[in-house]
Amino acid sequence: DGKLFLVVPTTEGVKTLGETDVVNGTFTFEGSVKQGCVALIKTADQEVTIPVMLENTDIKITVDQGRLFITGGEAQQLYNRYVELMHSITAGQNSFKTEFEVAMKMKDQNRMRAIQDKCDQYVKQGQRQEMAWIKEHGNHFVAAYVVASTMDQVDYEELQAKYDLLGFGAKASFYGQLVMVSLTRQKTVAVGEVAPDFVVKKWEGDTISLYGIQGKVKLLHFWSSGNSVCRQENVELLKIYNKYRSKGFEIFSIFLDDNKQAWKKAILEDGMIWKNGSDLKGPDASEIVRLYFVKNIPHSLLLDADNRIVAKDLSGKSLQKKIAELLKL
Repeated sequence: DGKLFLVVPTTEGVKTLGETDVVNGTFTFEGSVKQGCVALIKTADQEVTIPVMLENTDIKITVDQGRLFITGGEAQQLYNRYVELMHSITAGQNSFKTEFEVAMKMKDQNRMRAIQDKCDQYVKQGQRQEMAWIKEHGNHFVAAYVVASTMDQVDYEELQAKYDLLGFGAKASFYGQLVMVSLTRQKTVAVGEVAPDFVVKKWEGDTISLYGIQGKVKLLHFWSSGNSVCRQENVELLKIYNKYRSKGFEIFSIFLDDNKQAWKKAILEDGMIWKNGSDLKGPDASEIVRLYFVKNIPHSLLLDADNRIVAKDLSGKSLQKKIAELLKL
């Protein structure tokens, strides 16, 4: 029980449409809007936020054992279908993760590579499904909200591709404008831009900078010791590094945890004989994470001799092919 508020974020600030009391676990808002929009139901302490696709129709919200069910008009049905699609994709990804961890415990390298390849293909298929949904509904305000709600999980190129699928009205909406602001900020680490320089500590204690590393081709690589996919990628990178290091290829791995002992242990275990650095602040406090808008790990940027970003998140054969191309081999 307690106060609930129905609010709408706008470019002029947050507007409160109404407030009500929760009595014995139930509540009601009544009113109308001039046009459909995304509204937020908030508790007085701001700890709970429920997005609702607000239209002039009956809307029912049910919370049962931590699960949320909302029925409403056309916009809510549209959003619900998107949520179902994303839940299905996420469930598939999690099943691959479980299989990968089992194979890793068994130290079955071939099985791990096969699972990772299947997972990568599944992720790409899921991205195509999501893009198809956005394209189909790009003129709807719900599409703008969907793109904005996921913009902190995707990199510049994917966010730009999603934004380009929105119609004029969706781009002009509050959430469409939020995406545009994010794109403007993230452009500094887009493919084709010069990667920003930074200085971090090596685990031995001295410092190292991105621009201070000499190489015809450089891979800037973000990872964590507790991430099984990162650890497997380290093993694969060692093979690539040994193959191309004499030709001018360098790797600069940035550790995103705050435990120096775990960092040192993982470097030795994975054979990371290339350049390693970290600010040991963890992903939430790291200035480098904010500088490069690191959303997920492992994450990598392939740079040319002038530190210009030429590709992102390549691995395996795709990474080797691009390195050989840049080295003119």
